[in-house]
Amino acid sequence: MAGIWIQDEKRAWARRDLSSQYFGLRAAGDSPVVEVPHAQGPGYAALLACYPASNHRQQWALFDSGQAEAVLVNGEPMLAGFVLLKARDEILLGGRTRFYFSTEELPVVVPYPGGATPEFCARCHKPLVAGAPAVRCPSCGRWCDQTAERPCWTYGPACPLCGHPTAFDADLRWTPEQL
Repeated sequence: MAGIWIQDEKRAWARRDLSSQYFGLRAAGDSPVVEVPHAQGPGYAALLACYPASNHRQQWALFDSGQAEAVLVNGEPMLAGFVLLKARDEILLGGRTRFYFSTEELPVVVPYPGGATPEFCARCHKPLVAGAPAVRCPSCGRWCDQTAERPCWTYGPACPLCGHPTAFDADLRWTPEQL
């Protein structure tokens, strides 16, 4: 799940998961990231909106609400009032409130959603079964079985295709403190 990094009152970075479809961003106040029920409403400088994309992934867009506060993405104004976000994009509201968008996810076991065309486990190459426990690699998006009979995701220390760590207790690999 995507997330947004924000600084708390002690200037420490904290990540908030974007677990809903719409979030309003504010430059001031106690709650700079607010879940909103729909794409319209007053009180925020920018709107984050989630749209389904290919391979069971999400695409996030940022919309300028048209209020007086300037909204910059990576130091540039948004053309036409919106931008499709990518990993580690910096969002600056009103020249004072900084956010970082993150697409990084941790691996989790979920029921494999299935699809119109068959997919095969990235490690054992057997067909994946809809509803069976599986893990979608947070980096490359390929699926691995994670059943008692076939613990393919945790079989090795890394994804067999891209090298993403398979540990379920790992921390996020990127934070804004690294900037």
